[in-house]
Amino acid sequence: MVLSPGLMSTVQDLGRFGWRHLGVPVSGALDTYALQSGNYLVGNEGHRAGIEITMGMAEFEFGAPAVCAVTGADVSVSVDEEEVPCWQPFLLRAGQRVTIGRPRLGFRVYLAVDGGIDVPVVLGSRSTLLRGGFGGHEGRTLRSGDVLPLGGGTGRNLSSRRWYSDLSGAVYSPNYLAQSFIRFVPGAQHHFFPDAALQAFTGNSYRLSPASDRMGLRMEGPRVVPERADILSDPVPTGGIQSTGDGLVAVMLADGQTTGGYPKIGTVIRADLPVLAQKRPGDQVHFNLVQHREGRGLLKLQADLLDKLRLPTERGRQFLLSIDGQGFRVFVSDVGLDDG
Repeated sequence: MVLSPGLMSTVQDLGRFGWRHLGVPVSGALDTYALQSGNYLVGNEGHRAGIEITMGMAEFEFGAPAVCAVTGADVSVSVDEEEVPCWQPFLLRAGQRVTIGRPRLGFRVYLAVDGGIDVPVVLGSRSTLLRGGFGGHEGRTLRSGDVLPLGGGTGRNLSSRRWYSDLSGAVYSPNYLAQSFIRFVPGAQHHFFPDAALQAFTGNSYRLSPASDRMGLRMEGPRVVPERADILSDPVPTGGIQSTGDGLVAVMLADGQTTGGYPKIGTVIRADLPVLAQKRPGDQVHFNLVQHREGRGLLKLQADLLDKLRLPTERGRQFLLSIDGQGFRVFVSDVGLDDG
């Protein structure tokens, strides 16, 4: 049950695909790396739905045993006032409360639960699309008193004792919380911008505007004016960097519109979208132009990190289900799993 949702909490998975031609955004977690990491830590498949908590300060009570993990922003987490580590799985007994504090670094926190949040699937996804009013829990942000159904998971098969694994997802996490540069590849209208405008864009820092949300991030900084802005509306990808006619810069996120008529300087590479998701209003970023090959390589590196996290936790889940779970610890290495 949701005791306090904080500033804004929604149910999100990795998004809904195949509907952009009808104007339906992908939606899903803005920090997909954190959500997938949390899912792998609790023994889920990476696409399972969790809770995205903007700026923390949330509290939840569990009506049944569950294995949970908190990832994303650097934040304090406690179970019944006992602090527990982020980026590691922990076991809850029925009736216990998880309290998430205000992030010390980063902006969005993810709560993963074994079995996932089992809300109805809408257009192939459990993600909340707020401006569409569907998906997630009744198509809206979570409120105090909401009760969320959980899928079946390992927590129902373990003892009621607290369990911590020596497996830490942070070991496999790039230092994206502290990363201040955002890499992008050329956009469809990159050639509309004179060299001086592009140099100004990559040579200066931008500050995230408070008028940012899940649809997109507005940037405060040097204006980047295209030589021409009279284009027909065309597809806008997630991560698309648009410039308005008067040079204001905005980056489209998961809930952003699917088409638009502003010239696009570039597209933020997928590997850096989680970095943007963890920036809060007032934070500064620098944009660095890279080529598609480099962007693909960085995405593969991130996928390799997730695979290293996924494979041992899958073995770990099988191991957990094979024993009583009475006061044990799990040690994970690159070569396998040992009972300690």
